[in-house]
Amino acid sequence: MRFNITVKLLGYLLVAGIVPLTVLGFSALEISKRIVLQQAQEENIRVLGGFASYLSLYQEQIEDLATNIAGNEAIGGALRSADEASSSGYDALNVRAQIGYTLNSYVRVKGLVSLDLFSLAGTHFHVGETLSASTVAPEIRRNLLDLASDTRTPTMWRGMGDNINSTSSYPHVTSVVRVIRHFSPRSGKTDPVGVLVISVSDEILREYGRRIPLPNGQRLMQIDPNGRIALQSDGRATGEAFAPALMDVVRTQRATQRVKLDGQDVLLDVSAAAPEHGYLLMITPRQLVTGRVDELTRYTVALLVLGLLAVLALTWRFGRTVVLPIRAVSA
Repeated sequence: MRFNITVKLLGYLLVAGIVPLTVLGFSALEISKRIVLQQAQEENIRVLGGFASYLSLYQEQIEDLATNIAGNEAIGGALRSADEASSSGYDALNVRAQIGYTLNSYVRVKGLVSLDLFSLAGTHFHVGETLSASTVAPEIRRNLLDLASDTRTPTMWRGMGDNINSTSSYPHVTSVVRVIRHFSPRSGKTDPVGVLVISVSDEILREYGRRIPLPNGQRLMQIDPNGRIALQSDGRATGEAFAPALMDVVRTQRATQRVKLDGQDVLLDVSAAAPEHGYLLMITPRQLVTGRVDELTRYTVALLVLGLLAVLALTWRFGRTVVLPIRAVSA
């Protein structure tokens, strides 16, 4: 093409019309994307804060349950009696019935899988979703007692792990342990007589999800201090280790992070309201947030293409109706 009046007009229309429209369109898209991402972050933080409060109340309820059981005089005395060598078969049966009756009054807590009591000699008392309790190895029992004794707080949250009862329908549970102490009139001292193990499931999160449903694809989860998935809104991978490569990102607790998870581009928000219980995570597919902006991008590109075609058509029309007659007169 020669650098004539038609080409000059085309360049003028492109510079005066299409270029500003392109700059305006893509600037508006970028600003819209930032606003949408900021709103998504604020909403995720709000949801995380609401669930953190909900979970905190539940954890306090479990700790109160452990305190009530540990402070029950009848349970402490029964555990001490269970280890006495002089007790008869009738006394042992009476102790088991007494503990079972007392524990049954505590099983109405939502998500409670089982209550297990172990005396120092290894006598096991079980109440839960299954009547049969598997045999627990002595080393596991001793480890539970050591953990409960060494903790700084009266009640210790062990996080997600294998259920000590292999016959349970819940292979992975969150467990809480507490030492049972009892005052002995003979020695005049309060000493340990056993350990309590409370096992809970992820029912608390499923109940929360029924009340406040999440958008399709969004996941709410709790990662325990050991890096295992304790709670997850969709129920998948509960009890498994969270991606080790992302745990460093989780521990930094920065603002919304853009990461790759299972080959998907996601936005990660982290809250650590109670560090002893781990971290709360909100995982949102980026497409879920920016989908509308991407749709707006397609419309913007389509409008730019239409504008460019209109400029070309106008230039061609100008060349046919103005430039050619002038060129003919000039010739």
